[in-house]
Amino acid sequence: MRIRKLPEAVVARIAAGEVVENPASVVRELVENALDAGATEIQIWIEEGGKRRIRVQDNGIGMTPEEIPLAVQRFTTSKIQEPEDLNRVATLGFRGEALYAIASVARLTIVSRPREAEEGWRVEFEKTRVVRQEPAAHPPGTTVEVRDLFYDFPARRHFLSPDYVETRRIIELVGTYALAHPKVAFTLTVDGQEVYRLEPADRAARIRQIYGEEWLQDALEVHRTYPSGVEVYGFVSRPDKLKSRPLVQVLLVNGRRIQDDRLRAAVHRAYDTAVHYPEFVLYLTVPPEAVDFNIHPAKQQARFARRLRIFEKILKAVGAALRTQMEQTLRPKLKLVSYPPAPPPHRPLEIGEGSLFHGPSAPATTGTPEAPAPQPPASAEGRNAPLAAVPLFQVDNTYIVARVESGLVIVDQHVAHERVLYERLKNREVNVRLLLFPIVLDLTPAQRRWVEQNLEALKKAGFVVELLSGNSISLKGIPDILEEITKESFLAILEEVQRQKRLPDVTLGLLKTLACKAAVKAGDPLSPEEMQSLLEQLFATENPYFCPHGRPILIVLSREELERRFGRR
Repeated sequence: MRIRKLPEAVVARIAAGEVVENPASVVRELVENALDAGATEIQIWIEEGGKRRIRVQDNGIGMTPEEIPLAVQRFTTSKIQEPEDLNRVATLGFRGEALYAIASVARLTIVSRPREAEEGWRVEFEKTRVVRQEPAAHPPGTTVEVRDLFYDFPARRHFLSPDYVETRRIIELVGTYALAHPKVAFTLTVDGQEVYRLEPADRAARIRQIYGEEWLQDALEVHRTYPSGVEVYGFVSRPDKLKSRPLVQVLLVNGRRIQDDRLRAAVHRAYDTAVHYPEFVLYLTVPPEAVDFNIHPAKQQARFARRLRIFEKILKAVGAALRTQMEQTLRPKLKLVSYPPAPPPHRPLEIGEGSLFHGPSAPATTGTPEAPAPQPPASAEGRNAPLAAVPLFQVDNTYIVARVESGLVIVDQHVAHERVLYERLKNREVNVRLLLFPIVLDLTPAQRRWVEQNLEALKKAGFVVELLSGNSISLKGIPDILEEITKESFLAILEEVQRQKRLPDVTLGLLKTLACKAAVKAGDPLSPEEMQSLLEQLFATENPYFCPHGRPILIVLSREELERRFGRR
Protein backbone atom coordinates (compact mmCIF):
# COMPACT_ATOMS: atom_id res chain seq x y z
CA MET A 1 0.00 0.00 0.00
CA ARG A 2 1.36 3.39 -1.00
CA ILE A 3 1.57 6.42 1.33
CA ARG A 4 -1.35 8.82 0.93
CA LYS A 5 -3.06 11.61 2.82
CA LEU A 6 -5.91 10.56 5.12
CA PRO A 7 -9.42 11.77 4.25
CA GLU A 8 -10.78 14.54 6.47
CA ALA A 9 -13.47 12.22 7.88
CA VAL A 10 -10.82 9.75 9.08
CA VAL A 11 -8.73 12.58 10.55
CA ALA A 12 -11.79 13.80 12.45
CA ARG A 13 -12.45 10.36 13.90
CA ILE A 14 -8.84 9.93 15.02
CA ALA A 15 -8.84 13.38 16.64
CA ALA A 16 -12.15 12.67 18.35
CA GLY A 17 -10.77 9.46 19.80
CA GLU A 18 -7.95 11.42 21.45
CA VAL A 19 -10.25 14.00 23.06
CA VAL A 20 -13.68 12.38 23.49
CA GLU A 21 -13.43 9.13 25.41
CA ASN A 22 -16.81 9.17 27.15
CA PRO A 23 -19.55 11.64 28.19
CA ALA A 24 -17.44 12.89 31.09
CA SER A 25 -14.70 13.99 28.68
CA VAL A 26 -17.31 16.04 26.77
CA VAL A 27 -18.42 17.71 30.01
CA ARG A 28 -14.78 18.39 30.86
CA GLU A 29 -14.10 20.22 27.61
CA LEU A 30 -17.31 22.26 27.74
CA VAL A 31 -16.82 23.29 31.38
CA GLU A 32 -13.22 24.32 30.67
CA ASN A 33 -14.39 26.46 27.74
CA ALA A 34 -16.96 28.11 30.00
CA LEU A 35 -14.37 28.86 32.68
CA ASP A 36 -11.93 30.25 30.09
CA ALA A 37 -14.74 32.50 28.85
CA GLY A 38 -14.88 34.16 32.26
CA ALA A 39 -18.11 32.54 33.45
CA THR A 40 -19.17 33.07 37.06
CA GLU A 41 -22.14 30.71 36.77
CA ILE A 42 -22.20 27.34 34.97
CA GLN A 43 -25.26 25.12 34.63
CA ILE A 44 -25.02 21.52 33.42
CA TRP A 45 -27.81 19.11 32.42
CA ILE A 46 -27.26 15.48 31.44
CA GLU A 47 -29.60 12.69 30.38
CA GLU A 48 -28.95 8.94 30.33
CA GLY A 49 -25.40 9.29 31.61
CA GLY A 50 -24.69 11.97 29.01
CA LYS A 51 -25.21 9.58 26.10
CA ARG A 52 -28.53 11.11 25.09
CA ARG A 53 -27.90 14.76 25.95
CA ILE A 54 -25.34 17.05 27.57
CA ARG A 55 -26.09 20.73 27.93
CA VAL A 56 -23.72 23.32 29.42
CA GLN A 57 -24.77 26.95 29.82
CA ASP A 58 -22.54 29.77 31.07
CA ASN A 59 -22.66 33.54 31.51
CA GLY A 60 -19.24 34.15 29.95
CA ILE A 61 -18.25 36.63 27.25
CA GLY A 62 -20.20 34.85 24.49
CA MET A 63 -19.43 34.56 20.77
CA THR A 64 -20.44 36.56 17.71
CA PRO A 65 -22.26 34.89 14.77
CA GLU A 66 -18.97 34.74 12.86
CA GLU A 67 -17.04 33.16 15.79
CA ILE A 68 -19.44 30.27 16.43
CA PRO A 69 -18.73 28.32 13.18
CA LEU A 70 -15.04 29.17 13.47
CA ALA A 71 -14.90 27.71 17.00
CA VAL A 72 -15.89 24.27 15.65
CA GLN A 73 -13.08 24.17 13.11
CA ARG A 74 -9.94 22.31 14.09
CA PHE A 75 -7.07 24.21 15.72
CA THR A 76 -9.01 27.42 16.26
CA THR A 77 -8.67 29.09 19.64
CA SER A 78 -8.55 32.49 21.30
CA LYS A 79 -6.08 31.37 23.95
CA ILE A 80 -2.72 31.20 22.16
CA GLN A 81 -1.37 33.04 19.13
CA GLU A 82 2.40 32.48 19.05
CA PRO A 83 4.56 29.38 19.73
CA GLU A 84 5.93 31.12 22.80
CA ASP A 85 2.41 31.21 24.29
CA LEU A 86 2.65 27.45 24.89
CA ASN A 87 5.34 28.17 27.47
CA ARG A 88 3.00 30.24 29.64
CA VAL A 89 -0.47 28.76 29.21
CA ALA A 90 -2.77 30.18 31.88
CA THR A 91 -6.07 28.90 30.49
CA LEU A 92 -7.61 25.44 30.89
CA GLY A 93 -8.00 24.85 27.17
CA PHE A 94 -5.56 25.86 24.44
CA ARG A 95 -5.41 23.16 21.75
CA GLY A 96 -8.46 24.18 19.70
CA GLU A 97 -9.57 20.56 19.24
CA ALA A 98 -12.45 20.09 21.69
CA LEU A 99 -15.51 21.39 19.79
CA TYR A 100 -14.21 19.98 16.52
CA ALA A 101 -13.81 16.53 18.09
CA ILE A 102 -17.23 16.67 19.77
CA ALA A 103 -18.96 17.74 16.56
CA SER A 104 -17.31 14.79 14.78
CA VAL A 105 -19.02 12.21 16.99
CA ALA A 106 -22.28 13.85 18.08
CA ARG A 107 -24.98 16.32 17.07
CA LEU A 108 -23.87 19.75 18.24
CA THR A 109 -25.84 22.96 18.77
CA ILE A 110 -24.35 26.24 20.02
CA VAL A 111 -26.37 29.28 21.09
CA SER A 112 -24.37 32.32 22.13
CA ARG A 113 -24.68 36.03 22.70
CA PRO A 114 -21.85 38.49 23.45
CA ARG A 115 -22.48 40.72 26.42
CA GLU A 116 -22.61 43.85 24.25
CA ALA A 117 -25.01 42.34 21.66
CA GLU A 118 -28.80 42.69 21.74
CA GLU A 119 -29.52 39.19 20.39
CA GLY A 120 -27.83 35.83 20.18
CA TRP A 121 -27.33 33.31 17.40
CA ARG A 122 -28.12 29.62 17.18
CA VAL A 123 -25.93 27.34 15.01
CA GLU A 124 -26.50 23.61 14.44
CA PHE A 125 -23.72 21.31 13.23
CA GLU A 126 -23.70 17.90 11.56
CA LYS A 127 -20.30 16.22 11.28
CA THR A 128 -18.59 19.60 11.94
CA ARG A 129 -20.57 21.26 9.08
CA VAL A 130 -23.06 24.06 9.68
CA VAL A 131 -26.58 22.91 8.80
CA ARG A 132 -28.59 25.79 10.28
CA GLN A 133 -27.79 29.29 11.52
CA GLU A 134 -30.39 31.75 12.81
CA PRO A 135 -30.95 34.50 15.40
CA ALA A 136 -32.13 33.30 18.82
CA ALA A 137 -33.11 34.79 22.15
CA HIS A 138 -30.42 34.04 24.72
CA PRO A 139 -28.95 35.73 27.81
CA PRO A 140 -25.34 36.90 27.62
CA GLY A 141 -23.10 33.85 27.49
CA THR A 142 -23.08 30.52 25.66
CA THR A 143 -25.09 27.30 25.69
CA VAL A 144 -23.61 24.17 24.10
CA GLU A 145 -25.85 21.14 23.62
CA VAL A 146 -24.45 17.74 22.63
CA ARG A 147 -26.96 15.05 21.62
CA ASP A 148 -26.66 11.38 20.71
CA LEU A 149 -22.98 10.92 21.52
CA PHE A 150 -21.31 8.38 19.17
CA TYR A 151 -24.61 7.97 17.25
CA ASP A 152 -22.63 7.10 14.12
CA PHE A 153 -20.01 5.02 15.97
CA PRO A 154 -21.78 1.88 17.19
CA ALA A 155 -18.52 0.24 18.30
CA ARG A 156 -17.53 3.24 20.48
CA ARG A 157 -21.02 3.48 21.91
CA HIS A 158 -20.96 -0.23 22.72
CA PHE A 159 -17.87 0.23 24.90
CA LEU A 160 -19.42 2.99 27.03
CA SER A 161 -20.24 2.06 30.62
CA PRO A 162 -23.80 1.76 31.96
CA ASP A 163 -25.63 5.02 32.54
CA TYR A 164 -25.10 5.04 36.31
CA VAL A 165 -21.32 4.64 35.87
CA GLU A 166 -21.10 7.45 33.31
CA THR A 167 -23.27 9.62 35.58
CA ARG A 168 -21.00 8.99 38.54
CA ARG A 169 -17.97 10.05 36.49
CA ILE A 170 -19.68 13.29 35.53
CA ILE A 171 -20.74 14.04 39.11
CA GLU A 172 -17.16 13.52 40.30
CA LEU A 173 -15.81 15.64 37.44
CA VAL A 174 -18.14 18.56 38.11
CA GLY A 175 -17.27 18.36 41.82
CA THR A 176 -13.58 18.58 40.90
CA TYR A 177 -14.06 21.73 38.80
CA ALA A 178 -16.21 23.21 41.56
CA LEU A 179 -13.35 22.58 43.99
CA ALA A 180 -10.80 24.11 41.62
CA HIS A 181 -12.93 27.22 41.00
CA PRO A 182 -14.84 27.96 44.22
CA LYS A 183 -15.74 31.52 43.14
CA VAL A 184 -17.89 30.09 40.31
CA ALA A 185 -21.45 28.90 40.94
CA PHE A 186 -22.17 25.38 39.65
CA THR A 187 -25.48 23.61 39.07
CA LEU A 188 -25.71 19.98 37.92
CA THR A 189 -29.01 18.32 36.98
CA VAL A 190 -29.12 14.60 36.20
CA ASP A 191 -32.23 13.24 34.44
CA GLY A 192 -34.30 16.09 35.85
CA GLN A 193 -32.97 15.75 39.42
CA GLU A 194 -30.70 18.46 40.82
CA VAL A 195 -27.49 16.98 42.22
CA TYR A 196 -25.40 20.11 42.83
CA ARG A 197 -26.37 23.70 43.51
CA LEU A 198 -23.16 25.30 44.67
CA GLU A 199 -23.02 29.00 45.40
CA PRO A 200 -19.70 30.89 45.21
CA ALA A 201 -17.57 30.27 48.30
CA ASP A 202 -14.00 30.25 49.57
CA ARG A 203 -11.95 27.08 49.17
CA ALA A 204 -12.67 25.65 52.62
CA ALA A 205 -16.40 26.28 52.26
CA ARG A 206 -16.43 24.69 48.80
CA ILE A 207 -14.73 21.56 50.20
CA ARG A 208 -17.44 21.47 52.87
CA GLN A 209 -20.11 21.76 50.14
CA ILE A 210 -18.67 18.79 48.25
CA TYR A 211 -17.50 16.41 50.99
CA GLY A 212 -19.42 17.55 54.05
CA GLU A 213 -18.66 19.02 57.46
CA GLU A 214 -17.40 15.75 58.95
CA TRP A 215 -14.69 15.38 56.30
CA LEU A 216 -13.43 18.88 57.02
CA GLN A 217 -13.44 18.28 60.79
CA ASP A 218 -11.20 15.22 60.29
CA ALA A 219 -8.73 17.25 58.20
CA LEU A 220 -6.15 19.92 58.94
CA GLU A 221 -5.21 22.96 56.91
CA VAL A 222 -2.01 23.17 54.88
CA HIS A 223 -0.75 26.53 53.67
CA ARG A 224 2.77 27.41 52.64
CA THR A 225 4.24 29.80 50.09
CA TYR A 226 7.75 29.73 48.63
CA PRO A 227 9.96 32.48 47.12
CA SER A 228 9.81 30.70 43.75
CA GLY A 229 6.13 31.66 43.44
CA VAL A 230 4.81 28.22 44.43
CA GLU A 231 1.90 28.04 46.87
CA VAL A 232 0.60 24.86 48.51
CA TYR A 233 -2.83 25.17 50.13
CA GLY A 234 -5.50 22.71 51.10
CA PHE A 235 -6.59 20.13 53.64
CA VAL A 236 -5.17 16.71 54.51
CA SER A 237 -6.25 13.97 56.92
CA ARG A 238 -5.32 14.29 60.56
CA PRO A 239 -2.67 11.68 61.45
CA ASP A 240 -5.20 9.79 63.58
CA LYS A 241 -7.76 9.69 60.74
CA LEU A 242 -5.91 7.81 57.99
CA LYS A 243 -7.76 5.31 55.81
CA SER A 244 -6.91 1.88 54.46
CA ARG A 245 -8.72 2.82 51.21
CA PRO A 246 -8.85 6.57 50.67
CA LEU A 247 -11.70 7.95 48.55
CA VAL A 248 -10.64 11.60 48.34
CA GLN A 249 -7.22 12.39 46.87
CA VAL A 250 -7.45 15.54 44.77
CA LEU A 251 -4.45 17.48 43.48
CA LEU A 252 -5.27 20.72 41.64
CA VAL A 253 -2.57 22.60 39.73
CA ASN A 254 -3.41 26.10 38.49
CA GLY A 255 -7.13 25.30 38.44
CA ARG A 256 -6.99 21.87 36.82
CA ARG A 257 -6.88 18.41 38.36
CA ILE A 258 -3.90 16.23 37.52
CA GLN A 259 -3.02 12.60 38.15
CA ASP A 260 0.54 12.31 39.43
CA ASP A 261 1.56 9.29 41.50
CA ARG A 262 4.82 10.90 42.53
CA LEU A 263 3.13 13.97 44.02
CA ARG A 264 0.59 11.75 45.78
CA ALA A 265 3.57 9.87 47.22
CA ALA A 266 4.92 13.17 48.59
CA VAL A 267 1.76 13.60 50.67
CA HIS A 268 1.84 9.97 51.76
CA ARG A 269 5.50 10.14 52.73
CA ALA A 270 4.83 13.04 55.08
CA TYR A 271 2.86 10.60 57.27
CA ASP A 272 5.61 7.97 57.14
CA THR A 273 3.27 4.97 57.06
CA ALA A 274 3.30 2.16 54.53
CA VAL A 275 -0.28 0.88 54.79
CA HIS A 276 -2.73 3.62 55.75
CA TYR A 277 -3.35 6.58 53.47
CA PRO A 278 -4.37 10.20 53.91
CA GLU A 279 -7.24 11.84 52.11
CA PHE A 280 -6.49 15.29 50.77
CA VAL A 281 -7.56 18.21 48.61
CA LEU A 282 -4.49 20.28 47.68
CA TYR A 283 -4.32 23.43 45.58
CA LEU A 284 -0.92 23.90 43.95
CA THR A 285 -0.24 27.27 42.35
CA VAL A 286 2.90 27.58 40.21
CA PRO A 287 4.13 30.16 37.69
CA PRO A 288 2.58 29.30 34.27
CA GLU A 289 5.96 29.26 32.56
CA ALA A 290 7.21 26.59 35.02
CA VAL A 291 4.57 23.95 34.26
CA ASP A 292 3.72 22.19 30.99
CA PHE A 293 0.26 20.66 30.46
CA ASN A 294 0.91 20.06 26.77
CA ILE A 295 1.57 16.34 27.30
CA HIS A 296 -1.77 14.66 26.53
CA PRO A 297 -5.04 15.94 25.04
CA ALA A 298 -6.88 15.17 28.29
CA LYS A 299 -4.50 17.57 30.09
CA GLN A 300 -4.50 15.38 33.22
CA GLN A 301 -0.73 15.30 33.56
CA ALA A 302 1.83 18.01 34.07
CA ARG A 303 5.56 18.42 33.81
CA PHE A 304 7.21 20.85 36.22
CA ALA A 305 10.48 22.74 35.93
CA ARG A 306 13.09 20.88 37.97
CA ARG A 307 14.12 24.01 39.79
CA LEU A 308 10.73 24.12 41.53
CA ARG A 309 11.31 20.82 43.41
CA ILE A 310 7.56 20.30 43.66
CA PHE A 311 7.84 16.94 45.45
CA GLU A 312 9.97 18.49 48.17
CA LYS A 313 7.68 21.51 48.57
CA ILE A 314 4.56 19.38 49.02
CA LEU A 315 6.39 17.12 51.47
CA LYS A 316 7.56 20.10 53.55
CA ALA A 317 4.18 21.85 53.51
CA VAL A 318 2.24 18.77 54.62
CA GLY A 319 4.92 17.77 57.12
CA ALA A 320 4.87 21.23 58.74
CA ALA A 321 1.08 21.10 59.08
CA LEU A 322 1.26 17.65 60.67
CA ARG A 323 3.88 18.74 63.19
CA THR A 324 1.87 21.83 64.12
CA GLN A 325 -1.29 19.78 64.58
CA MET A 326 0.55 17.21 66.68
CA GLU A 327 2.15 19.77 68.97
CA GLN A 328 -0.89 22.01 69.45
CA THR A 329 -3.80 19.58 69.46
CA LEU A 330 -3.10 15.87 69.44
CA ARG A 331 -0.04 15.47 71.67
CA PRO A 332 -1.50 17.38 74.66
CA LYS A 333 -4.46 14.99 74.64
CA LEU A 334 -2.04 12.09 75.08
CA LYS A 335 -0.37 13.55 78.20
CA LEU A 336 -0.20 10.97 80.96
CA VAL A 337 -2.18 11.86 84.09
CA SER A 338 -0.90 11.26 87.62
CA TYR A 339 -3.03 11.22 90.75
CA PRO A 340 -2.23 12.32 94.35
CA PRO A 341 -2.58 9.58 96.96
CA ALA A 342 -6.24 9.12 97.90
CA PRO A 343 -7.05 10.21 101.52
CA PRO A 344 -8.53 7.54 103.83
CA PRO A 345 -12.36 7.65 104.04
CA HIS A 346 -13.78 9.53 107.07
CA ARG A 347 -16.43 6.85 107.53
CA PRO A 348 -17.63 3.81 105.64
CA LEU A 349 -20.36 4.23 103.07
CA GLU A 350 -23.62 2.91 104.52
CA ILE A 351 -26.09 1.08 102.29
CA GLY A 352 -29.15 -0.52 103.87
CA GLU A 353 -28.32 -2.65 106.89
CA GLY A 354 -24.58 -2.63 106.53
CA SER A 355 -21.51 -1.01 105.09
CA LEU A 356 -20.60 -1.53 101.49
CA PHE A 357 -17.04 -2.17 102.60
CA HIS A 358 -17.25 -3.55 106.11
CA GLY A 359 -20.27 -5.84 106.21
CA PRO A 360 -23.22 -5.48 108.66
CA SER A 361 -23.20 -2.37 110.85
CA ALA A 362 -22.67 -2.63 114.61
CA PRO A 363 -25.69 -2.04 116.90
CA ALA A 364 -26.24 1.54 118.02
CA THR A 365 -24.74 2.52 121.40
CA THR A 366 -25.34 5.34 123.82
CA GLY A 367 -22.97 7.36 125.92
CA THR A 368 -19.90 9.34 125.18
CA PRO A 369 -18.52 8.66 121.72
CA GLU A 370 -15.12 7.10 121.56
CA ALA A 371 -12.37 9.60 120.91
CA PRO A 372 -10.62 9.16 117.58
CA ALA A 373 -7.21 7.57 117.63
CA PRO A 374 -4.39 10.10 117.62
CA GLN A 375 -2.76 10.68 114.25
CA PRO A 376 0.90 11.50 113.72
CA PRO A 377 1.50 15.13 112.76
CA ALA A 378 1.84 15.81 109.08
CA SER A 379 5.39 16.61 108.12
CA ALA A 380 6.43 19.20 105.61
CA GLU A 381 7.50 16.34 103.39
CA GLY A 382 4.04 14.81 103.63
CA ARG A 383 2.28 18.05 102.78
CA ASN A 384 4.36 18.40 99.60
CA ALA A 385 4.51 14.73 98.69
CA PRO A 386 4.95 14.08 94.95
CA LEU A 387 2.11 12.77 92.83
CA ALA A 388 1.60 9.05 92.79
CA ALA A 389 2.83 7.03 89.83
CA VAL A 390 0.69 7.03 86.70
CA PRO A 391 -1.88 4.20 87.00
CA LEU A 392 -0.88 1.66 84.33
CA PHE A 393 -1.54 -1.99 83.75
CA GLN A 394 -1.10 -4.62 81.04
CA VAL A 395 -3.76 -6.74 79.41
CA ASP A 396 -2.44 -10.18 78.39
CA ASN A 397 1.09 -8.75 78.62
CA THR A 398 0.37 -7.15 75.23
CA TYR A 399 -1.74 -4.00 75.69
CA ILE A 400 -1.03 -1.10 78.04
CA VAL A 401 -3.98 0.81 79.51
CA ALA A 402 -3.36 4.31 80.87
CA ARG A 403 -5.17 7.47 81.89
CA VAL A 404 -4.45 10.48 79.64
CA GLU A 405 -5.76 14.03 79.41
CA SER A 406 -8.46 13.12 76.88
CA GLY A 407 -9.69 9.95 78.64
CA LEU A 408 -8.30 6.43 78.43
CA VAL A 409 -5.72 5.09 76.00
CA ILE A 410 -5.01 1.47 75.06
CA VAL A 411 -1.60 0.90 73.47
CA ASP A 412 -0.18 -2.10 71.62
CA GLN A 413 3.24 -2.36 73.25
CA HIS A 414 5.03 -4.01 70.31
CA VAL A 415 4.12 -1.47 67.62
CA ALA A 416 4.55 1.37 70.12
CA HIS A 417 8.13 0.31 70.78
CA GLU A 418 8.60 -0.22 67.05
CA ARG A 419 7.64 3.41 66.37
CA VAL A 420 9.99 4.67 69.11
CA LEU A 421 12.94 2.62 67.82
CA TYR A 422 12.30 3.56 64.18
CA GLU A 423 12.33 7.29 64.83
CA ARG A 424 15.42 6.90 66.99
CA LEU A 425 17.20 5.05 64.17
CA LYS A 426 15.98 7.48 61.53
CA ASN A 427 17.17 10.56 63.39
CA ARG A 428 20.71 9.44 64.24
CA GLU A 429 23.56 7.49 62.68
CA VAL A 430 23.14 3.78 63.33
CA ASN A 431 25.88 2.29 65.48
CA VAL A 432 27.61 -0.82 64.11
CA ARG A 433 28.68 -3.88 66.07
CA LEU A 434 31.40 -5.83 64.28
CA LEU A 435 31.05 -9.60 64.35
CA LEU A 436 33.87 -11.64 65.83
CA PHE A 437 33.27 -14.29 63.18
CA PRO A 438 31.88 -12.94 59.87
CA ILE A 439 28.95 -14.83 58.37
CA VAL A 440 29.30 -16.06 54.79
CA LEU A 441 26.03 -16.40 52.86
CA ASP A 442 25.38 -18.02 49.49
CA LEU A 443 22.61 -16.04 47.78
CA THR A 444 20.49 -16.57 44.73
CA PRO A 445 21.42 -14.45 41.70
CA ALA A 446 18.42 -12.19 42.36
CA GLN A 447 19.36 -11.73 46.03
CA ARG A 448 22.99 -11.04 45.15
CA ARG A 449 21.95 -8.41 42.60
CA TRP A 450 19.65 -6.70 45.14
CA VAL A 451 22.43 -6.58 47.75
CA GLU A 452 24.89 -5.22 45.19
CA GLN A 453 22.45 -2.48 44.12
CA ASN A 454 21.68 -1.49 47.73
CA LEU A 455 25.09 -1.66 49.41
CA GLU A 456 24.90 2.02 50.41
CA ALA A 457 21.45 1.56 51.99
CA LEU A 458 22.66 -1.50 53.90
CA LYS A 459 25.65 0.49 55.16
CA LYS A 460 23.43 3.36 56.38
CA ALA A 461 21.27 0.82 58.20
CA GLY A 462 24.31 -0.56 60.05
CA PHE A 463 25.16 -3.67 58.01
CA VAL A 464 28.78 -4.19 56.94
CA VAL A 465 28.65 -6.36 53.81
CA GLU A 466 31.53 -7.48 51.58
CA LEU A 467 30.86 -8.92 48.13
CA LEU A 468 32.65 -12.19 47.45
CA SER A 469 33.05 -14.17 44.24
CA GLY A 470 30.04 -15.77 42.62
CA ASN A 471 26.81 -15.14 44.54
CA SER A 472 28.41 -15.12 47.99
CA ILE A 473 28.66 -12.24 50.46
CA SER A 474 30.31 -11.82 53.85
CA LEU A 475 28.36 -10.15 56.67
CA LYS A 476 30.94 -8.52 58.94
CA GLY A 477 28.88 -6.13 61.05
CA ILE A 478 25.29 -5.56 62.17
CA PRO A 479 23.35 -2.68 63.76
CA ASP A 480 23.81 -2.61 67.52
CA ILE A 481 20.03 -2.65 67.94
CA LEU A 482 20.08 -6.36 67.05
CA GLU A 483 21.21 -8.66 69.84
CA GLU A 484 22.19 -11.43 67.45
CA ILE A 485 22.05 -12.38 63.79
CA THR A 486 21.91 -15.65 61.86
CA LYS A 487 21.93 -16.49 58.19
CA GLU A 488 18.21 -17.12 58.30
CA SER A 489 17.34 -13.91 60.15
CA PHE A 490 19.48 -11.74 57.81
CA LEU A 491 17.84 -13.27 54.73
CA ALA A 492 14.44 -12.75 56.36
CA ILE A 493 15.23 -9.04 56.79
CA LEU A 494 16.21 -8.72 53.13
CA GLU A 495 13.08 -10.54 51.96
CA GLU A 496 10.81 -8.40 54.12
CA VAL A 497 12.29 -5.16 52.78
CA GLN A 498 11.93 -6.38 49.19
CA ARG A 499 8.25 -7.21 49.81
CA GLN A 500 7.44 -3.68 50.89
CA LYS A 501 5.60 -1.91 48.08
CA ARG A 502 5.87 1.77 47.13
CA LEU A 503 9.21 1.93 48.97
CA PRO A 504 10.66 5.42 48.30
CA ASP A 505 13.85 4.75 50.28
CA VAL A 506 15.44 1.33 50.83
CA THR A 507 17.30 2.65 53.89
CA LEU A 508 14.02 3.60 55.59
CA GLY A 509 12.63 0.18 54.71
CA LEU A 510 15.59 -1.47 56.41
CA LEU A 511 15.21 0.74 59.49
CA LYS A 512 11.51 -0.12 59.73
CA THR A 513 12.32 -3.81 59.62
CA LEU A 514 15.10 -3.46 62.20
CA ALA A 515 12.79 -1.59 64.56
CA CYS A 516 10.20 -4.34 64.22
CA LYS A 517 12.75 -7.07 64.92
CA ALA A 518 14.19 -5.32 67.99
CA ALA A 519 10.94 -4.12 69.58
CA VAL A 520 9.42 -5.68 72.67
CA LYS A 521 7.07 -8.48 71.70
CA ALA A 522 3.45 -9.21 72.52
CA GLY A 523 3.39 -11.35 75.64
CA ASP A 524 6.47 -9.74 77.24
CA PRO A 525 5.69 -8.57 80.79
CA LEU A 526 6.66 -4.98 81.56
CA SER A 527 7.14 -3.27 84.90
CA PRO A 528 5.15 -0.09 85.66
CA GLU A 529 8.33 1.94 85.15
CA GLU A 530 8.94 0.33 81.75
CA MET A 531 5.35 0.94 80.66
CA GLN A 532 5.48 4.59 81.71
CA SER A 533 8.82 5.14 79.96
CA LEU A 534 7.52 3.51 76.76
CA LEU A 535 4.39 5.66 76.68
CA GLU A 536 6.30 8.87 77.37
CA GLN A 537 8.68 8.09 74.51
CA LEU A 538 5.81 7.10 72.21
CA PHE A 539 3.85 10.32 72.83
CA ALA A 540 7.00 12.32 71.97
CA THR A 541 7.34 10.74 68.51
CA GLU A 542 6.32 12.41 65.26
CA ASN A 543 3.41 10.02 64.69
CA PRO A 544 2.27 8.02 67.75
CA TYR A 545 -0.82 6.71 65.94
CA PHE A 546 0.69 4.27 63.43
CA CYS A 547 3.75 2.07 63.44
CA PRO A 548 6.23 2.44 60.54
CA HIS A 549 4.49 -0.39 58.68
CA GLY A 550 1.07 1.20 59.09
CA ARG A 551 -0.53 -0.76 61.93
CA PRO A 552 -2.50 1.31 64.49
CA ILE A 553 -0.65 1.83 67.77
CA LEU A 554 -3.31 3.11 70.12
CA ILE A 555 -7.02 3.51 70.73
CA VAL A 556 -8.25 6.58 72.60
CA LEU A 557 -11.53 6.45 74.53
CA SER A 558 -12.45 10.04 75.25
CA ARG A 559 -14.51 11.16 78.23
CA GLU A 560 -17.34 11.93 75.85
CA GLU A 561 -17.19 8.41 74.41
CA LEU A 562 -17.20 6.83 77.89
CA GLU A 563 -20.13 8.99 78.99
CA ARG A 564 -22.05 8.14 75.86
CA ARG A 565 -21.49 4.40 76.29
CA PHE A 566 -22.56 4.52 79.93
CA GLY A 567 -25.66 6.54 79.09
CA ARG A 568 -24.52 9.72 80.80
CA ARG A 569 -25.07 11.72 77.61
